[in-house]
Amino acid sequence: MRLPGIGGGAFMFCTRKAFVATGGFDEKLFGAEDAAMSWALKRQGRFVVLWQWVVTSGRRMRGVRGLRMLAGLVRMAFLPGMLQRRSRVRKIWYESNREQDDSTSSSLAVRLLHAFMLLLVIGWILPWGLIPWSLTPREELLGQIRLGFAIFSCHIALVVWPCAYFLFRYLFRQTRWIERAKLAGLLALCLWCAWGATPVVIWFWTSFFHRFA
Repeated sequence: MRLPGIGGGAFMFCTRKAFVATGGFDEKLFGAEDAAMSWALKRQGRFVVLWQWVVTSGRRMRGVRGLRMLAGLVRMAFLPGMLQRRSRVRKIWYESNREQDDSTSSSLAVRLLHAFMLLLVIGWILPWGLIPWSLTPREELLGQIRLGFAIFSCHIALVVWPCAYFLFRYLFRQTRWIERAKLAGLLALCLWCAWGATPVVIWFWTSFFHRFA
């Protein structure tokens, strides 16, 4: 968020002149209105995300399960129109059960899910690119695990397609050349990641359906 210059709505400051020039927050949005406001302010002048940090309450976030948040963010990326309907984002931002904020389920299913997600994250952040494929043949178990994480990462990388679309839209709306250069760089990076991941995803699902056809 610091690289493209997107600030959180609860910690955003601007001059009255800039606020009036942008028209204020978009009241049609029930989510990401702070991101939209950030983009609007960047057209009026220099906008930065500060490096200082503050301590705040995480109570509301404890009431939102990680998988629900992740699923919601993915839906927002591919279906941004849902941000204009409060009912679609109500469980992510507007619901907060104070009675259950500090209570977490300890069932076996939840523990197994947490263990699986932990292994997934560990496998995802490993520097696989530094390990030659000759050391992890695809016929062996480690090679199959590596291939699985690579395919999983390519599916996740598809999210940058809508990111590239939004960057492309804002590229022509931006009036400041330095911001245009930053957007162009981010757009090129998104297109490079998405273009490299898409053929792998197509190959995977084509092979999958051919195998079980």
